[in-house]
Amino acid sequence: MKEIGKKVAAPVIIILFTLLCLLIFIRLSGPLPFYVQNVNTVKDPLFTVQATGEVNTIPDTVLISVGVSKTAKTVEDAKSQVDTAINNITKEVKNLGIEEKNIKTTSYSITPKYDDNPTPIRYPNPLEMQQQTSTNNTNSTSTSPGEPVAEEETSSELLIRPKPISPPISPSLDEGDPRIIGYTAYARIEIKSKPIEKANQIYNIASKYGANRIGSPQFTVDDDKQKELQKEARNLAIKEAKEKASEISKISGLNLGKLLDVSEGGSYYPMYSRAYDMGASMDGEETAVTQLNPGETTVRTTVTLTYETY
Repeated sequence: MKEIGKKVAAPVIIILFTLLCLLIFIRLSGPLPFYVQNVNTVKDPLFTVQATGEVNTIPDTVLISVGVSKTAKTVEDAKSQVDTAINNITKEVKNLGIEEKNIKTTSYSITPKYDDNPTPIRYPNPLEMQQQTSTNNTNSTSTSPGEPVAEEETSSELLIRPKPISPPISPSLDEGDPRIIGYTAYARIEIKSKPIEKANQIYNIASKYGANRIGSPQFTVDDDKQKELQKEARNLAIKEAKEKASEISKISGLNLGKLLDVSEGGSYYPMYSRAYDMGASMDGEETAVTQLNPGETTVRTTVTLTYETY
């Protein structure tokens, strides 16, 4: 029995000693290195399809730019004239039922006005001065009748061949800063009107109170309607893109998996100008009113769908 116990104890002692040595080695050298092999997997190719949805509509909003420019000798006078005109236009436009939030100042400036035709300063011409001096000398040496005259004094050579002189100087302008003759004040407001039928009345008011920078009308749709039209156009685009993907997969034999991504491209919001005929002349006299026809416009958006394939 003792021999059997010795035979069993010997391997156990060896194993325990080995484990103890391994534990001491790990403590002294740090953890054992552990390697993981990277496995790259290649997914099946992706399939993308694009479509555009369009919705036609009639504009219900018009934007009109009205500007006033006045020139006066002083800044105060120019500014006062512009402010008076803009305030009168704004007041009358509000009386049409257009809210103040739809009347926006887009530009205001005051700039000096310079003399476009300054008076030139003419400097003396040396040739004219020489001829004038020769004439004066001739007159001062004239004698009374009967007195002898020296031959060299009566010679005409003094007038025919003057001494060499430099070329005449051309007229020039006085050097320095341009002369300010007045100031120009300018203000521009943008009026947003809904309905567009008020556009002719706005033009009449602007002309009546001295507006001299009037832009063509810009037709568009209001913000709430734009969102609705964009949503409708997006839905149409997604539907068309799905139908297109289905048709292509059937014809080509391509197997489409699940839809991975939907992205929306640029959306087009209509805003365009049309020529107009004001309902009043610049002197305030009433003329025939031309009906403003905004026509039809299109709201469009583009979407891209990405599918996995197998």
